[in-house]
Amino acid sequence: MLIRFESKAGGGFSMYEEDAKQLLKLMGHSGTIPSAIAGADVASVLKTLENNLAAAAQQAAPNSQDAVEEEENEDGEKKEKISVNRRAYPMLELLKLAAAQKTDVLWFEDRSVF
Repeated sequence: MLIRFESKAGGGFSMYEEDAKQLLKLMGHSGTIPSAIAGADVASVLKTLENNLAAAAQQAAPNSQDAVEEEENEDGEKKEKISVNRRAYPMLELLKLAAAQKTDVLWFEDRSVF
């Protein structure tokens, strides 16, 4: 399932549910879908996310903030594992826009057809 994040401050984006829930928890949220962050709270949520991403990067790779890791898929092929810091980029940008305008950020199941 895909989760869609949106704000009146800027465009939205979608990501897989597993990744979305990971980011929501790093933001200090329960991971409930659908839900939202009130405009007045976005700046503090952004700061929480930034702090937790920095801590996660230190735990994952103390010598390299964005180290490339590999994992095997079901076929035994190696593929690059995307770090949480890379996955968080669109969320960080959306939160920055929303914080600047003090507008809500919301998320819900993305039921669009590709």
